[in-house]
Amino acid sequence: MLRPSKHGRATAFQLAGSALALRGPQGERARRSRQAPANLFRSDDRPFPGFGGLTTNQQEGRGTLVSMLTRRPLTLLHTADVHLGLDFDPLRAERAFEAVISLAIENAVDAVIIAGDLFDHNRVTAREVDFAAAQINRLRVPCVVMPGNHDQYDAGSVHRRIYLADLCGPVHMLTEPEGSALELSDLGVTFWGRPVVDHCPEFHPLEGAPTRESGGWHVALAHGFHVPRGEDSYRSSPVRAEEIEALGWDYLAMGHVHRYWDVSAGDTVAVYPGSSFTYEADAAAAGSAALVTLDPTAGVSVQRLRVARHSATVGGGQ
Repeated sequence: MLRPSKHGRATAFQLAGSALALRGPQGERARRSRQAPANLFRSDDRPFPGFGGLTTNQQEGRGTLVSMLTRRPLTLLHTADVHLGLDFDPLRAERAFEAVISLAIENAVDAVIIAGDLFDHNRVTAREVDFAAAQINRLRVPCVVMPGNHDQYDAGSVHRRIYLADLCGPVHMLTEPEGSALELSDLGVTFWGRPVVDHCPEFHPLEGAPTRESGGWHVALAHGFHVPRGEDSYRSSPVRAEEIEALGWDYLAMGHVHRYWDVSAGDTVAVYPGSSFTYEADAAAAGSAALVTLDPTAGVSVQRLRVARHSATVGGGQ
């Protein structure tokens, strides 16, 4: 049994030890059962706004997602490619993530989306996980997190070793390999995402995304490389323009490309927010986040927010 820390939550150091007891088939079932508990909060937890009526609906194939929710004005802070644990300069990524959380608080958003690569790799230490948890716990709103290609949800994933939702009251993880839907009824929004399990050309982040019917807002997450209409690509984790158009959801929160990029298609507004800190090789294209406004009358609009500039040099780009 985990002992709460002096702050009322178990630390990553305690969870790392408990994770050893979760190996094997029974452990895997235990981890999955915690992904969408009927009641996320223990008796000593204080509920966060927007957390009532949480339901998770696993979809197989291109099913239909039926929602009885009602649309209301909603504001989201969308970030991706945070890369905590950056080998050559971890403090740079940490300062930028702290700034992103501050932007979410300053703009009084209803929820935060982290569309992949919260961590730079799966070797991150407990200290870096605890830092992420401490920042997310500054929020008093839901935070939806999905693994990307750097922290991909394979057998050695940090998200399997340490379940972030155990450290952060606001966190909801999207970790079902075939994709999963998350409904937050108080906010009138449904999220869907398919985590990166194997970053390869055969993995398609939007494969299996359900169609939607009227009722509430629908926001999908995808971590991969955008492929323009009609073009061939041998890139890993491709997200084709045709797939974005066919999705038909209100907003697609993208991740993987380290610059702000609007890739909307059809009725689907789709945006890469850019990395949260600046790369010297492309200084004008990073250090940003996306402020997403969903309005029943005006529709969906996205504003690029600049994050405090922290230069870096990396190889490979993404």
